[in-house]
Amino acid sequence: MEHGVFPMKPSSSEVQEPPPLFLQNIAMFIELGQISALGNMSGSNTTTLYFHQHFPTSNNVLNRYQMETFISHMKKYGSEVGLEFNLINEKRFPPASLQNFLAASSDIPGVLLADHGSQYVNRYYHSIMDDGQELNYKYQNGSELSTNSVQKLIANLSYTLAQTIYCLINSTGRCDEPKVPEPDADAQLVDELLHCYLDTMDCPVFRAAANKPSLDSKRASLYVGVNGWSNPIARLTGLTLALLINQTVNRTKEKCHDDDSDRVFKYIWMGSSSIDSDSSGFCIKTTMNFSLAVSPAFYDIPDYDWASGRYSTWTESVWREMTVRMFLKPSRSHENLTFSLGVVVLSLSFLIVYFANSRSHILFGNTRCNRVEWI
Repeated sequence: MEHGVFPMKPSSSEVQEPPPLFLQNIAMFIELGQISALGNMSGSNTTTLYFHQHFPTSNNVLNRYQMETFISHMKKYGSEVGLEFNLINEKRFPPASLQNFLAASSDIPGVLLADHGSQYVNRYYHSIMDDGQELNYKYQNGSELSTNSVQKLIANLSYTLAQTIYCLINSTGRCDEPKVPEPDADAQLVDELLHCYLDTMDCPVFRAAANKPSLDSKRASLYVGVNGWSNPIARLTGLTLALLINQTVNRTKEKCHDDDSDRVFKYIWMGSSSIDSDSSGFCIKTTMNFSLAVSPAFYDIPDYDWASGRYSTWTESVWREMTVRMFLKPSRSHENLTFSLGVVVLSLSFLIVYFANSRSHILFGNTRCNRVEWI
């Protein structure tokens, strides 16, 4: 975005539609951080979430008005589904992707929405322990969801956020009537998606997105590695986004492929989904695309100053096969017992050898060896 090559590097001979986006095109940055129902384990019908906000250094009146309008709409629609929002007015901003954008342009107004104020609620966030069990997630498979489940929370937040954004971008300014699906319908989809990410990759949504009858049944690895390491969950996530947010076009499976003249939109053939189980498949047009998640220091900037510290330059050692050797260390009492027995056995051995040597003429007598020669 800094260099005008997002979402695609423009061609010198063709007009790109939609045109490239720059940092100054960002009217407001909305980021979702840690979202869980762990802070609402009492069974209350109301869940509290927190706004961490950043105002531009220029203190633009329009940007401040947009931020205040956004927060007021979130509170309005959140109250309909049992969500409360608190403002955090601390100058310290928690770890977030927004910080990378602010480092490039501090004039971007932004807000981070999370389930915590000054301290994390999920103690295992982004670790190997951050799984469905710690999030109190249970796959319901179409059954009725409890009001304090993480599926309901995400669905209610999605409804609130979608309705608020619709109101902000609606040119008429009318947002009295909801224009997005009800949260009850979204909760079942959230349950299916969490099942895909937390339980098994062989789930209905991923199978429809990948257009395959079956996938690997193991749990998805959410680890992000270095360039060159293929991560199946990244591709499945992109295809799922394309499946859920797309524009269906009238193309057959043979003609559903990317156009050379179209540098922005992708065309993907999708299998039948749970929404349209009678369909054998359909062609979608989407802006979803894959790109290498590599540091600009390695590829994009010639003669990069490695001492500047502007971009990350860490590397990672990768082993194709993982092996483990375990060495068991006994307890302290067992070590003392083994050492004591060894000292006793050694002492007795010295005594026995000394006694046998000093009494050898008695124990063995005077023996003579007769020599026999064969001629």
